[in-house]
Amino acid sequence: MWVDGLRCMSAERLILDSTMYAFTRQEIHNAIDSAVRMRLVSERRLRQRIVRDLPMNAPHRRRLIGALVDTGGESSLERRFLALIRQAGLPRPSLQRVYRDGTRTLARVDAGFPDGLVVELAGHGTHATRTQRQRDAQRHTELTLRGKRVITFTYDDVYGRPEWTTEILRSAGVGAAA
Repeated sequence: MWVDGLRCMSAERLILDSTMYAFTRQEIHNAIDSAVRMRLVSERRLRQRIVRDLPMNAPHRRRLIGALVDTGGESSLERRFLALIRQAGLPRPSLQRVYRDGTRTLARVDAGFPDGLVVELAGHGTHATRTQRQRDAQRHTELTLRGKRVITFTYDDVYGRPEWTTEILRSAGVGAAA
């Protein structure tokens, strides 16, 4: 692709060739997170390209597929939360779900489970100011008034207290037999 007269590599191509450039595992994850968050490529498209274009025995094919296991969120915190869910054997939630009241958007939530359970993930950078906290509280209130159960986990919960986080999800009914 060309940007301002310079030949550049697309985000998709960079991710597909990341092992050729000796990206670390974390750098691959960061590249995927950024490209998905910025809407430069979708998880589905990356998965299709890996399966279609990389030889079955290519060593980096498995590494890239592994990096896609917990994609779908829009941050490293969401990726870690998905990994935690998977490792605990809990069902994968729907991600970035939008709730509306007519044409008005009430909330876009990080994760949603069946039976109306909504999980918000509060990172330090995006939930720190008074305005951000006010928006979080309004979203929580709007969802609660519409019958949703809202649980918020912080960065420190997900990274520092993973057992507690999964215990709370189980207590809320996630993974319980229907």
